[in-house]
Amino acid sequence: MFAGLDKGVSNMSVDRHRDIVTAIDTGDADLARKTILAHMDTAAANLVS
Repeated sequence: MFAGLDKGVSNMSVDRHRDIVTAIDTGDADLARKTILAHMDTAAANLVS
């Protein structure tokens, strides 16, 4: 699926991934999983909007 360069680049920003890195850094696997799933939901919604 090609949603366009702007949407793709915005999905790869550092700000959009900071919460994932922070959650992984805590060592809490459940928090990391939830954070990644929420990120993926938001990324998918951004790509199809």
